[in-house]
Amino acid sequence: GGLGEDSSNSTRLFYPDWEGACLRDGNEPTYMALSPSSWMFEDLEDCCARYYGGWNYQQCLGEPGSGLWHADFMLEKCVTDCPPEVGPLCGGFAPTRNSLFTSARECCTTNFAWLYIEYCESQSLLNTCYAGSGLWYRGSYHGQQNRCVQDCKPEQDEKCGGIVQEEWVTLYEDASECCKSEFDWQVNDMCVSRSTVTTTATYYADKTAQKCVSDAETPANDLAIELYDDAKTCCAREISWIRLEICVAETMGTIAVGSNNWYIDWVKQKCAKDCEGSAPCGGVASAYAELYDTSSDCCKILNVDDKECTL
Repeated sequence: GGLGEDSSNSTRLFYPDWEGACLRDGNEPTYMALSPSSWMFEDLEDCCARYYGGWNYQQCLGEPGSGLWHADFMLEKCVTDCPPEVGPLCGGFAPTRNSLFTSARECCTTNFAWLYIEYCESQSLLNTCYAGSGLWYRGSYHGQQNRCVQDCKPEQDEKCGGIVQEEWVTLYEDASECCKSEFDWQVNDMCVSRSTVTTTATYYADKTAQKCVSDAETPANDLAIELYDDAKTCCAREISWIRLEICVAETMGTIAVGSNNWYIDWVKQKCAKDCEGSAPCGGVASAYAELYDTSSDCCKILNVDDKECTL
C-alpha cells in the first residue's frame, strides 16, 4: 500500500491497512474510528513502528531504504537496505533498524562468524575480482591430499586449492609454516615442494634398486622419506651394504671408477687392483666386494706370498 492523502488529512490519523502500510485517507474501519487512541496515530513513524516494526518498517514508511547493510541469511552474505530493483547490491528492506550496519565488513563480522570475513565481504560487494588472500591452508579441506594449497582460484595456478569460505579454516603465511603445522609427519622440504608444485634438489634411497634417486627427476611418493643433499651421503647412509662408488655411479647414471684399492678375484684366487687396465688391475670391483688398502692386506686373506698373490 501507500499513503492516501487529501485536503483534510491534517485532521485525520494514520491507521494500519494490514497490507504493509499506514494510511491517512479517512477510510479506517469503524472499530478503529470508534477507538482511535487504541489504533491510530498522528505520526506515520509511530504507526509503522507499532504495526510494522519488523521486516516491513521501511516499506511502511514508503522510503527507498537507508542504504546501510543487513544480513541475508538465505544467501549467506550482506545486502544493502533498499528494494532489489534499485541496484544489484540491494536485498530488500532491513528487518529492523537495529540490524543495520555501516559497511559490508561490519555486517559480515557480526552475522556470519562461520564465514571467512574476506570471502563474505567480497560476496556482499559482488567483487568478482576477489582472488583469495593468497595465504596457505590444508589442502584436504578441498580434496587436495597431503599438501598445503593457496587461497586462490584453481584456474589461476596449480598451487591454488580454491577460495576459502569458512572461518574455521586455518590460514598460514607460507607453505612451510602450513606444512609444519598440518603435516608434521612429512619431511618439511618434501611437503613444501609438493605444495608449491616444485621438486627438491635432494636424493632419497630406493633400497629395492640399491641406489639413491633424485627427487627432481623422480618425485618420491613416500612424503615421510629421508632426504639427502647429495648422492654420496644418501648412499653412505641408506645403501651401506654395497660399495659407495658403485651406488653413487648407479645413482648418477655414470660408469663406476675404481678406487685403486685391492680385492680378491675368487675365480682366479688372486688379489686384483680395483681399476681398469692391465694387470694388476682386475677391473672395477663388484658392488659387494670387500676392499683392502694394500696388496699385502689382501694377500694375507688368501695366505699366499705377495709375489704369487697378485695378478
